[in-house]
Amino acid sequence: MSHSASPTVALAGNSALLFNLLGYPAGTLVCTTVGAPGGTDSRAGRHRIERPALHVEGGSAGFPISVQLAGRPGREDQVLAVMRALEAMARSGPVPLATQ
Repeated sequence: MSHSASPTVALAGNSALLFNLLGYPAGTLVCTTVGAPGGTDSRAGRHRIERPALHVEGGSAGFPISVQLAGRPGREDQVLAVMRALEAMARSGPVPLATQ
């Protein structure tokens, strides 16, 4: 990573800043990373929304996927407990997405 990227990286934790300023405990947790695109190239050009999405997906491999949590004021214990549980789940391997 180049030194010039540091302002962009500094914004990564900025999403929790407003919650913290207002007294709501908040934090972000990296759960996984974007995988390399696989098998999606066959859809390229099929739909006007899919084309740009596939382009972004191809350049995003390895980027972090995070979850942001916020709790009620004074309930840091709950936010930290949920973050610990999510971190443990993330370390144990990928969690399949629920489908309905």
